[in-house]
Amino acid sequence: MEKVGIIVNVNASGNKKDRELPSKIKDIIGEFALVRVTSELSELNDVAHEFNKKEIEVVGISGGDGTLHHTLTNLFHAYKEKIPKVFVMCGGTMNTIAKASGLRRNQLEVLKRIKEYFHGNIPVKVVKKNLIRIGNRFGFIIGGGLVTSLLNEYYSGEERGPKKAARVVWRLARAAIIKGKEYKRLFPVVKGVLKADGLFCRFESITAFLGATVNEIGLGFHITYMGGKTDKGFHFLVSELSPFEYVLRLPELYFGIPIKSKKVFDRICEKVEMEFEDDVYYTIDGDMYLTEGKRLCAEFGPSVEILAP
Repeated sequence: MEKVGIIVNVNASGNKKDRELPSKIKDIIGEFALVRVTSELSELNDVAHEFNKKEIEVVGISGGDGTLHHTLTNLFHAYKEKIPKVFVMCGGTMNTIAKASGLRRNQLEVLKRIKEYFHGNIPVKVVKKNLIRIGNRFGFIIGGGLVTSLLNEYYSGEERGPKKAARVVWRLARAAIIKGKEYKRLFPVVKGVLKADGLFCRFESITAFLGATVNEIGLGFHITYMGGKTDKGFHFLVSELSPFEYVLRLPELYFGIPIKSKKVFDRICEKVEMEFEDDVYYTIDGDMYLTEGKRLCAEFGPSVEILAP
């Protein structure tokens, strides 16, 4: 039987509501797995190296997309080559990657089924997904411009869920139409150049950029409709559409219908390098970063096997 380890991020948005969660997980899993509870990102490095030393072959992750992003990054640094298989216990706000892997169960149900799987009682689907490497970090989704604005508005305050998401989309759509006092904050524009697999493009007014190896980026939007459909690269887009044009194209953005416009760079890429006029904020799986030296480089990364019970 493969050795199993579980990481529980007690500060993940979904886990904060249940402070008894680590105890519930230990009650279900018993001596079957090594459970480690973390409350700080810095603790993941030590846990990843411990799992490597103890030859853990499967890692359960109780948290959301950000927890998954940081855990996989630390596992790659600790294991160096092939990292363990993972199973994702939906403890976040959107759980985009878990849903993209076909997993929509309660995390304690996931744990019970994983235990049954390792005892040979039920089958479990294994989903192989590639990552994007951004410097020394790994993730499934990167984005900036309108993408970060959308996430920042969604994560502001305590409320989460479909109703909050709908209100955020409406708020941005309204701002795009009436061009009120928040217009410039919500819709940042930046100049930049893009090098992508031998192509060179110059942009005077980038309003959004987005890359992913999954076809849903959260809140139900399937903008990266080619994400995960090829093992030759990740789906990457750079857009100079105006905020009002995004409003007009909401159905296309939501359902993953290709936008035919000279204002949109849209293709599968192995490597992209972007240089901006100023440093810009960007997201990796929902976590925010600021570019260093006004540059951003993203490459098609290694794969990870995800158990989807």
